[in-house]
Amino acid sequence: MTSAGDYVAMCKALLDNVRWFDASPVGSPAGSPFDADQLAAVVRAQQAQLPACYRTAYAAPLLAALPDLVAQLRQQVDRGLALGRASTDAIADARSTADTLVGAVRDRGEAAYHAPLTRFQAVVSNLYRSFLAREQRVRLPQPLAEVLPPLVTFAPSAERGPFTLPVDRVRQFIGA
Repeated sequence: MTSAGDYVAMCKALLDNVRWFDASPVGSPAGSPFDADQLAAVVRAQQAQLPACYRTAYAAPLLAALPDLVAQLRQQVDRGLALGRASTDAIADARSTADTLVGAVRDRGEAAYHAPLTRFQAVVSNLYRSFLAREQRVRLPQPLAEVLPPLVTFAPSAERGPFTLPVDRVRQFIGA
């Protein structure tokens, strides 16, 4: 068991060592958010960097869904504009979704992200797997929605992250 002092020390280490508000060295994927062909080319170019289980469970459905995803994002922007939302904000939200879904594959091939992404993925995977443990699941009345740990990515701009897309939203967007 850890003490409150350990937790505080960890938080301080995060604040001191993570540059939360620096601009990303890697921008949005080519074509984001409205060019399904360019986004698909980005995914195809980097999907081999994923473990095989993620190529099947994530990259393949993403590729199949990109035309529909782009249409959904256009509709989302149009609805926002019709409600009086600023176009820059509406497009930024659409780009954030496309960047996240495509970035989960693309970022594995980005040299600037290799070390931090590997560390971030390890933390997320360990945390996620700790909740998959049979001993933990017995105490949770909620059904297990996914057995693979979530993929991680970095937002191209600090004001858009960090955040996650829950499994139900990913399923809604791409069926994965």
